[in-house]
Amino acid sequence: MIHLSKKLMEFDKALSDILEVKKPWFIREIDVHKGTKSVNVFIDYEERTTFKCPNCEQQCKVHDSRYRVWRHLNIVDYRCYLNVKVPRIKCDRHKVLVIGEVPWGRLNIHFTHLFEQEVMKLCAEMSVSAVAKQLGEVDTTLWSIFHYQIEQAKKKQLNFSEVRRICVDETASKRGHNYVTILAMQIAEMCCTQPKAERRKALQGFIQSFLNTWATLIILTNLSWI
Repeated sequence: MIHLSKKLMEFDKALSDILEVKKPWFIREIDVHKGTKSVNVFIDYEERTTFKCPNCEQQCKVHDSRYRVWRHLNIVDYRCYLNVKVPRIKCDRHKVLVIGEVPWGRLNIHFTHLFEQEVMKLCAEMSVSAVAKQLGEVDTTLWSIFHYQIEQAKKKQLNFSEVRRICVDETASKRGHNYVTILAMQIAEMCCTQPKAERRKALQGFIQSFLNTWATLIILTNLSWI
């Protein structure tokens, strides 16, 4: 029995390192279900811990809390779920409200950051429906992850400050009537033709975002259609 307890303590420590569970958080319990092939990790916080108000960042006492569940990356072939005890704090200025963030995932979605990264990695190699089938999730849920991550990447990584010409092309998907519109910075002079009607809707969103973000920083000299 002592030997078994030691092994469990070693597994708990290893899992804490893998999940980067740091003070004031700690793993309270680990439940392994062989029937459903799932691992539930329960993460709690230390007593008398204070958390920052998400509005004013004042350190506040905990008012109450409840567990929220995030799906994490699999452990071997077992699904892993993080059950995190998320507190509500009581702020003198902003009353009772949920803390602004937890280390493992967004508060408005039930997947950890690492699981979202895995989804995006797989989406680069296969369709969203194929990813959903492989992960055992609903494709509409994965689409929400995909769109969110793309928007975040656009905000952090895209720089249009040196764009002078925009080149637009279009290709049919699987030789059907679904079209993929491609927008790129034009490096060399190219021949132009009149745009097709179906391109306009896809282009409008890009142009609006493009101008809203970079209108004061760029001089657009040419919009070219291939």
